[in-house]
Amino acid sequence: MSRHWPVSTGRDKKNIWGWPYQGSHSLGNWQSDNAIDIRGNPRTTVYAVHNGIIAAPPDCLAIRYNGNAWPIFGWNLYLCETERGRKTGRYWFYTHINKPVVRIGSRVVQGQVLAHGLPNGGNPGGEHLHLGCSWNQPQRNLRLPKPRGAASNKKCPGKCRK
Repeated sequence: MSRHWPVSTGRDKKNIWGWPYQGSHSLGNWQSDNAIDIRGNPRTTVYAVHNGIIAAPPDCLAIRYNGNAWPIFGWNLYLCETERGRKTGRYWFYTHINKPVVRIGSRVVQGQVLAHGLPNGGNPGGEHLHLGCSWNQPQRNLRLPKPRGAASNKKCPGKCRK
């Protein structure tokens, strides 16, 4: 199954300005390192990229507000992908969102609204959705072309879930 584009701001390579293993995407965990940043604004709608369950993986809280605890501003969501109603073990990590409309345990379908708005204040990176995945690289999973100067097509480091 192909994956849904995660935001309402449009599927344009110009809207992506943070790529895996570059800049702040090198903190040593898959949520940070294996992620892209997609431009948005306070009116941006955030969508489920795949069918799944809003989940709480063992190492985190699924829906958590971080306030002004740099580097994460806004709410976090974890989406565990499902296929034919079964968990695949693949997770998506959404952060810097303003108003989640789902809860832990919610079953969602690809393209369903997960949240409204991206925080417009305090985030040093500006308004954006930070989207990570626990396997492969998000731009591959979303079928985006690799930008000029982006990091090599590394596999997710050993700390990532398979």
